[in-house]
Amino acid sequence: MKSLDSWAGRTFEHLEELSSPEFQRDQWILGKNQNVVASFDECVIGLLDDRQFEGFVEAGYQAGRLDAPKKSELLEFARRLRSFAEEKWDEPDTMRVDKRVLADPQWPEIVGQAARARDTIARAFPEAPFRKLEW
Repeated sequence: MKSLDSWAGRTFEHLEELSSPEFQRDQWILGKNQNVVASFDECVIGLLDDRQFEGFVEAGYQAGRLDAPKKSELLEFARRLRSFAEEKWDEPDTMRVDKRVLADPQWPEIVGQAARARDTIARAFPEAPFRKLEW
């Protein structure tokens, strides 16, 4: 299970970023810490593609760490985030995508879903190496 715990830790980092409006404002928009590279695009691609979130959820379910309702909830979050991101990426570039995301009335609900997903992962994988955001 060590590799699954490691996968959980890396996944948690993306969920932590998606669930923090303060981090999003400070780093995605203002770039307060020049040593931290962060954006909506990088975070979503990192979670859904690089970290293969849906595959991680399935592996967690197969390993007995996630039950069927949690698996379903996490996959619904991934579906909604992917759909939201694709909509934002398809919009005309009248302003940076990060600003469009934060201005969207749907975004606070997605942030809440990300926080619930983060908490679910933290409970299901207590041995994972979780790191809190620093900026």
